[in-house]
Amino acid sequence: MYELSRVRLHGIGPKGARYQDVTLDMRCGEDGQTSPATVLFLENGGGKTVLVRLIFSVILPGKRQVVGTTSSKVLEKFVLGGDVAHVALEWRDVKTGQLLVTGKVSEWQGHVVSADSAKLTERWYTFRPTSRLDLATLPFTQDGRFVSLAGFRDRLYEAHEADPALQVVVERVQADWTEHLDSLRLDPELFTYQRKMNAGEGEAADAFRFKTNEAFVDWLLTAILPDEDLQDFGDTVTAYAKSLAERGDLATERDFVAGTLERLGPLVEAAGEKAAADDLHREAVADAERLIVALSARENEETEQHRIQAELLGIVTDRERKLEGDYKRVTSVIGELERLVAKLRWDEAKAKRRDLEDKHDAAKRVLAAWQATGIVVKYQATHEAAETVRAFIGQLEDEARPLLHARDESAQRFARLLLAMASKANQDADSYEAQAQDLAAPIRIASSERDAAVRRAAGAKTTIEQLDKNISAVDSAIRNAVSMGLLADGEDVADAATMAEEAAEEADQQLTNTIDAISELAVTRGQVEGEHGVARADLDSRARAAEKLNEQLTAALSRSADLTGTKRLVDLLGSDEVILDQDACTLLAFLSEAIGATTAERDALGVAAAKDQGALDALGSGGLLPPGEDVSSALDILKGERIVGWSGWAYLSQMPADEREQAIARHPHLIDGIVINYGDDLDRARSFLSEARLLPRAIIAVGTTATIADLGTEAPAGIGFIIPPNPAMYDEESAERERQEIESRQEDRHSRIMELETAIEADRTLRSKLTDWQRDFPAGALSQLDADCQQAVRDQETTAGRERELRTTLNTLDSEATGLRSQIPGLRSHAAAAKGKASSLRALADEHGKIAGWEDERVQAKVIADDAEQEASAQGDLAENLRTRQSEVLRAADSSRRNAQSYHAQMADVEGGGSVSEARAVPQESLESLRAAYRAAVEAYAKAEIGADLRAEEARRSNAESEARVALQRIWQRGS
Repeated sequence: MYELSRVRLHGIGPKGARYQDVTLDMRCGEDGQTSPATVLFLENGGGKTVLVRLIFSVILPGKRQVVGTTSSKVLEKFVLGGDVAHVALEWRDVKTGQLLVTGKVSEWQGHVVSADSAKLTERWYTFRPTSRLDLATLPFTQDGRFVSLAGFRDRLYEAHEADPALQVVVERVQADWTEHLDSLRLDPELFTYQRKMNAGEGEAADAFRFKTNEAFVDWLLTAILPDEDLQDFGDTVTAYAKSLAERGDLATERDFVAGTLERLGPLVEAAGEKAAADDLHREAVADAERLIVALSARENEETEQHRIQAELLGIVTDRERKLEGDYKRVTSVIGELERLVAKLRWDEAKAKRRDLEDKHDAAKRVLAAWQATGIVVKYQATHEAAETVRAFIGQLEDEARPLLHARDESAQRFARLLLAMASKANQDADSYEAQAQDLAAPIRIASSERDAAVRRAAGAKTTIEQLDKNISAVDSAIRNAVSMGLLADGEDVADAATMAEEAAEEADQQLTNTIDAISELAVTRGQVEGEHGVARADLDSRARAAEKLNEQLTAALSRSADLTGTKRLVDLLGSDEVILDQDACTLLAFLSEAIGATTAERDALGVAAAKDQGALDALGSGGLLPPGEDVSSALDILKGERIVGWSGWAYLSQMPADEREQAIARHPHLIDGIVINYGDDLDRARSFLSEARLLPRAIIAVGTTATIADLGTEAPAGIGFIIPPNPAMYDEESAERERQEIESRQEDRHSRIMELETAIEADRTLRSKLTDWQRDFPAGALSQLDADCQQAVRDQETTAGRERELRTTLNTLDSEATGLRSQIPGLRSHAAAAKGKASSLRALADEHGKIAGWEDERVQAKVIADDAEQEASAQGDLAENLRTRQSEVLRAADSSRRNAQSYHAQMADVEGGGSVSEARAVPQESLESLRAAYRAAVEAYAKAEIGADLRAEEARRSNAESEARVALQRIWQRGS
């Protein structure tokens, strides 16, 4: 017997009470022994019923075995779509301590929850845990993901191959699983009672309350007796009672039937002939009806197919029209979207360009400012240096100051005029460049219009060339048609095309007529083929029926020969021949009687064996039979307190044999009790035994050995006589003789019981075979089966003749169709040639009719080309004139720029002119007069007595000041 020690649940349960991976341990102690009782305390709705349902689903598979509900889909709701649900139970054998694991794994097909219960796949398994695999190491997951049901099963088999001690067994059928559990001594019937006790989650005793005595008897018989024995017994009683009740009537009926059969022979033959004629008539009518039904079905099928195709054509046409509208709408939408996207991109590019130009201008200004910084610093430095030298010279040569002032004044006036002329030249250059920029747009427009006119002229010329080619191609095609014989020289192309089309229609009609004739033959052949198919199917059906009847007849004859040739049945019947139709009921009754008699003898032997086994168990395997358990316990207590005592039986075995009977008669209470060697120990013994509180279930008298040895006392009052005790309690030789006799009887009885078991099993097998025979073949069924087999053979031959006739007709129709098909290639070739000629001439006529339109188009294209050429020439001349004028303006701007540079260069040579300011008024004298005045002032100042070194230094610094001034002026010009 097993006790439940651990439960492991993984990936299972309703949504509100899921068991992801839970192990319930019901063991106690370090040795892992199963706890004698386990209590799980949870509030209502805590999941107690779910847990019990899951545990019981492993031992009691099936929807009808679910605990506490009538719903057949409760367990299916415990498995979600992505689950591979496991319930594993570990059991411990209470005697050997050996472990056993039983489990169930469930998975939805395709991991999709379905309303179809058949799509929930379930497997049950068992194994003996080892160090390689146990409850805790079951391969439920791998890398954090569920292992599929098939993968889990393969892993179990792999573990079993690596370690056969696991004894892995996997079952997929509930009946096989129940048988396997029964073979492991896990009786599912016991758990059925537990399920009933938990059915309503109420009192367990409700499962064993019965409304009537008959209900209790039915439950008891169902629980302790196999269903097969009860069924066999009921069948036997029913058959025997029926046979006894009908025996007289059956005998009279048998005599009547025998006499009637002798007189009904001619009528049977006539009835057979009439039945055969009726069968032929029914077959003819059935053939006609099948033909009508087949033609009607074919007509309905073709009509329905035509209707479906017409509807499909309408649907396709509407869809095509809608798709064309959608295509145009989508095309316009796409074009507008592309335009909007391009406009957005253009606007974005313009914005980016303006932003970049602004950044470029700012950068240029920053760069110019940085560049101007050095020049300004240089000018300031040179100006201060020149002023310092001039101030020093002024201090040294006061007399030369008026001359110096005159020279500087002349230099300032001369430099101011040069500065004004340079500014005027730069302004003229800017004006010329602006004029050139204004001419750029008209030049681009004129060039664009010229290019467009050139393209129009080229397109018109290309159209003219294409029209000329088309006209030439049509003329060439007409000449080729004349040379090939398709068209007569000078014949009208349209008339020739019409005649060719009429010839093509005539050839096509001849081909169509031939194809229609083939189609008519095909329709006729289809009808005949349908009849042939029906006949062939009928032939196959009748052949299979005849073969099946022949197989049934052969099997029945084999079973009959097997039964009639059984010696046991011949012996029971007391006849040399067994006729099953007549003797089956009698043989069943005889077999039931024999089984009953043999069973009664076996049961009687079993009862006697049980009695002898009880005596043999009492005698033991050797020596005397020990005293009762309560006496032995009391003697152990006395021994522990060092009080010497004996059981009465042990003391009796040491007495002489002639004194034993007297001792039993006078001291029966001490013989079955305890005697103490010393009377002084009685008080101590009473005290110790009272404190031990043994509470024996029988009276144990305690006395002394002296009392039991005294044979002169009177027998105790109230005892009429003493039943002779078992001699094994005090006489070893008697015990050994009785033991040997009982063992000999037990061996003989066991051999007889085995013989009776074999006889009972053989008779039951024969009875089962006879019952099956009587059920499968009632009286007259074998003869009827033989007649049916012969009739089936005749029907098969008739149908085969009909099938041969239809096959001959099919061959004839195929020959005619083959002859017509042989004509089709020639007719099709002739029709194709006529169609080709008509098509070529019609295409040529259509092209010839286009020549007049092409000539008109050519004239229009010529006018467009001439106008475009004239416009291109005019726009080309305008663009060339504008370019010439732009070049002249640009040359004038370059000349002004050169003049400005020349004026700036002259300013660099003027000593004392570097500090000139634009705020000073521009002199009105001419440039040459100011240059002459400046040269005279320079010469006058040079005659003054000033040191050459100082003058050279002053001149050098003045020149440097002038150069810095020119550079600064250029920057101001660019900035303005």
